[in-house]
Amino acid sequence: MAETTTKAVDLRDSGGLPSHTYAFYALRDLHPGEVRELLCPEDPAVLMQSVNLQLRNRLYWAVVRAGPPLWRLRVQLREDLPAASLTDLLTRDHARLDRLLACALRLANRNQLTEAEPAVGELSRAVRRHIRVENEILAPVFSAPRNLLGNDPTSIMLREHEQILEQLSLIESCIAGGAETRSNTTPLLALLSGAMAKHEHREEQNLFPNWNRALALGTDADGTAAFLRRVQSALADRETTEEDH
Repeated sequence: MAETTTKAVDLRDSGGLPSHTYAFYALRDLHPGEVRELLCPEDPAVLMQSVNLQLRNRLYWAVVRAGPPLWRLRVQLREDLPAASLTDLLTRDHARLDRLLACALRLANRNQLTEAEPAVGELSRAVRRHIRVENEILAPVFSAPRNLLGNDPTSIMLREHEQILEQLSLIESCIAGGAETRSNTTPLLALLSGAMAKHEHREEQNLFPNWNRALALGTDADGTAAFLRRVQSALADRETTEEDH
């Protein structure tokens, strides 16, 4: 694990920039193991919620000293801390998948398809692990009512997983082929990006909160921690032998 390093950022020294903009630029390049000590002349709650939304909920912050006249915050990446809930763990993995997809798409847009091929492979392995965890561990454990129309959250998730896997297989086939098929990689990655963004939003709004509540109601703190470790290990392809809650 990277050694923790701390840097102070005083929003009073923004040089005329709005506090929100100054905070965004100061926090967007946080790396694992880094901490920003943020000094705010006003209550930072709304500001931090807005900045964190822009950074796709990658930040964790705590008020070290409350104002007025000055609020002192400790800000770091959420990934530096243990997951606080099942929703937290799964949304973190969504963000990781998004970064892998963005990397592959960026290389493809530059026509660097040789470099993009291993990035696509890494993306595919990570997405397949994520889908396997949701299909084979989470959906069976947190069984929810299904309907014949197939428009319940679980049915929608499973159906969209099949579509995403089909898109991934097509992308892998294209980028591994000759010049004629490789040229299709970039538009297919762009389509996958749009599909995954919509899919992740639906899961985070309609499924994860229900799973989180079911886990909290069905087990104690130790059982929850053990289940989260199992899910985290499976997402990292290190399945454990711990029993379900």
